[in-house]
Amino acid sequence: MDRKFLILIVSIVMLIFTYFTGLALAIKCDKESFENLLKAVYGAEERDIEYKVISVERFADLDFCEAVYIVEPFVKDPRVPVFKNIAYFRDNYLIFGALIKVEGEKVVQVTNDKFREINKEIIDQLEKTRMQGESKQEEIKEYAKKHFDEFKKKADVVWGKEAKAEIISFIDPKCPHCEEMKNLILKKTKENKVKAYFIFAPVLGEESVKIATSVLCDKKTNEEKLKAYTEKYISKPCDKGLKKIEENIQIAKSLGFRGVPFNLLKKGESIEMITGALPEEVFDNLLK
Repeated sequence: MDRKFLILIVSIVMLIFTYFTGLALAIKCDKESFENLLKAVYGAEERDIEYKVISVERFADLDFCEAVYIVEPFVKDPRVPVFKNIAYFRDNYLIFGALIKVEGEKVVQVTNDKFREINKEIIDQLEKTRMQGESKQEEIKEYAKKHFDEFKKKADVVWGKEAKAEIISFIDPKCPHCEEMKNLILKKTKENKVKAYFIFAPVLGEESVKIATSVLCDKKTNEEKLKAYTEKYISKPCDKGLKKIEENIQIAKSLGFRGVPFNLLKKGESIEMITGALPEEVFDNLLK
């Protein structure tokens, strides 16, 4: 090989090496650089946010840095897990979001894969909790199915004719979503799509308890009770009414009650547990 040509090749290689080495040296992949970027971002948004940088390292494939960090929640709750996050940075650039690598027809979720890796313990625990929750939900459904007829007998107001579907609805007189669901149920009883069993479960304060107990103490028929309940009738609560309310809430708790309105919809042998008010079209689909 010609000596001049060889010198030229070596010179080019050295230039390329020097260029990329210089780039590598110019990038500061350290915690302090990343913390400064975070301070600038969160400071600009005027938030009092606590964060902790876990690690910073040079990203293997590209010419920037990768940081793993934690942002502490405003309200700290030991029951709520705090995930480690991933960000990328270089100089005065900060990148949040998912990095995806395409290798021919193969798509690699680089950030998501690392997120699962660094949060494996938390994710595994959440999955275990979810599975336990699903198992518990099935247990409650079986319990509800077994005791459904028993709960119907505890209803404070029974409304509608016999229908293919039956619903037990736990409601609070001061709850607007309960009123919305109650009115929808009453509409479907008129259409003979469902028979309703309303159980008073006043959990939204003292006035709710006063209304529910007053209705139970003073009113006799279903029509009288429903009218007084809707009009938020209040008189002097009696011991009998208070005792009945306590029994109602205990029934709701035995069903995993988490708020009102809470409904048990039975159609044939199936049971649906519904929390909250439903749009009419959704409720119609459940009644089909």
